[in-house]
Formats: sequence, C-alpha cells, structure tokens
Amino acid sequence: MEWGRVKSIMIGIFCLVNIFLFLSYMDQTGTSVKISEESVQNTAVVLSNNNVYIDHKLIPRKLQDIRIFDAVNKYETPDAASKAFWEIAQSLGIDLFNPQKTVTDECIFEYKTYDDPQAYNLTESTALAYAKKIVSQLNLDFGMRLGSELSLSNDVFTVTYHQEYEGLKVLDTCLVIELANGGYTRIYGKNWLCNEVSGGGMSSIRPATEMLVSFAVSFPHESEVVISGIRLGYFIGNRQGRQITVTAVPTWEITTNEGVFYYDAKNGDFLQKEA
Repeated sequence: MEWGRVKSIMIGIFCLVNIFLFLSYMDQTGTSVKISEESVQNTAVVLSNNNVYIDHKLIPRKLQDIRIFDAVNKYETPDAASKAFWEIAQSLGIDLFNPQKTVTDECIFEYKTYDDPQAYNLTESTALAYAKKIVSQLNLDFGMRLGSELSLSNDVFTVTYHQEYEGLKVLDTCLVIELANGGYTRIYGKNWLCNEVSGGGMSSIRPATEMLVSFAVSFPHESEVVISGIRLGYFIGNRQGRQITVTAVPTWEITTNEGVFYYDAKNGDFLQKEA
C-alpha cells in the first residue's frame, strides 16, 4: 500500500476521532446564548399590552442548555414514606411521624405536634440545626442533594428543603419543617418520595422571553397581573402510587399575584398552575 494512501486514511481517522470528541464535549457542556435587550424590551411590550407587568431586571438574559436526569422514587406514596419514617423514629425513641399525628393524601404527608421536647428555646441557628437533625435522623434526604432556606414569621421558624440537581431546584417537590418555641413542630412533604437520580445528556431550552409571551397571550388577564419572579428548574411529576423511573422535565416557573404557572422549558407547553 502506498504511503500517501496510508497517510490519507490516517488523517481521515484522526478527523473522525476529533469530530467524535467535539460532539462528546458539546454533549457534556451544552451551548449558551445571550438574550438581546431588544428582545427583552419587546417582551415587556407584549406583556403590558395583555395587562401583565414585570420588572425588566427579573427576565433572565442568559440561555444555556441544561442536563436531563432520571429519578426513581424509593417510596410509592406519601403514606408509605411516612410509615417508613415512623419506623425509623420508633427505633430512635422519638415521636416524629406518629400515625396519630400524621395525615397523608395522594401528594403530601404532614406531621404536626405541639409537645416536641426539642422545640424549645429556639434561635435561627438552633432551629436550622434541629431541622437538619430531623432530616438526617429519619433519612428524609436518602442521599439526595438538598438546598435549604430558613425564614422566620410570627415566631415560627420555617426551613424549606428542595432537591437540587446541578444547581437547579426540583420545583414540584419540597420538604418543609416548621418549629416554634413551646413544642410546636410540623413536617410537611409534597411529592417527597426520596428520589435517587442518574444523569443524562444535555438539552436545549426555550428562552424565558418566549415563556413570558406565551403566558401573557394564553390566559385572559382582566385584572392587572404582576410577575414577581421567573426561574428555571425541573419537574418530576406525580408517581401515582408507583415506584418508577421518570425523566425530569426542564421547567420554567412564573410566579405572579394570581398564582404560580409552570411551563415545559423544552417545548413550551403549559404544565400546571398552583394557587
């Protein structure tokens, strides 16, 4: 075989390898796009023409592909989850998730008591520490990566947990722990079925400006609507009593004075509204 032909074949192989590596890199890193100020201004005009208003600073200017992931729930239902947490609590000699103080339905569990011996003399730091202790003791995180927020209102400390994936929250699940001096403790979980996740590839998403326009023109707004926030996250969805693997949906969350609206960030479809 002539050396020139061999060299041509080798060059072709190297080109194919480089193309493969480049595509693999793009799959890992995704792409980033900046939304122009003109697009932001035009979006604001469409919104105002439909009686919807937003501070321009709230509109995300950067659009970047995000990673998709699969999630499998450990517990089939909130009732199964609360019973498992009660078994752990009994083994530790504590009363959390006592069935007589716990209610559940298709989507939530809620435990409430007014005589928790550890809910006394609370400060912001001790309330947060106790909430973290509850999560750790009862294995409420089940290895999940959680983000937490602490607030204080009417002498009640509230610690809200969300599952996070690569810095973005799972928007349709939450764990809320309320504590107040005098023994009050409340543990509330929405779709909190302890998800294990496994990563997938990158996905492109629709810009926030497109979702805002869709929101403005898709619903009749007879009274003035004010948008107080828009953020990107994930939706996992209701498992309907089954232990299954689902693919998380990239989701835009639009918060308004009329409720919270969710849109599929991949195809722009309206998902649901919450009061």
